[in-house]
Amino acid sequence: MISDSTTCRHIAANLTRILDERKLTQSDLSRMTGDPVMTISRLCRGRNVPKVGVVARVAEALDVSIDRLTGPSPKKFPEKSVVGIDTPLPSVVNSEPSA
Repeated sequence: MISDSTTCRHIAANLTRILDERKLTQSDLSRMTGDPVMTISRLCRGRNVPKVGVVARVAEALDVSIDRLTGPSPKKFPEKSVVGIDTPLPSVVNSEPSA
């Protein structure tokens, strides 16, 4: 079992975000994993200390890593301008390999 309450909160936040982004319901995820809807609901609310197997099934069903579910939510970084984006790439003089 995962015992850290911070990890449970991360799972809840990340799982809710992923379901929202993919327009999936808890019932959809329940069908995908074979776990009861109540288990998924508790995960989404951070009320359940999940067994590793449940987290693994959820991660597999959503095609994400376990780290993506259990870790802190990724922070959005501000857009940064890329210096030199207009600089052309050097051209290839001879594209054939030399003999």
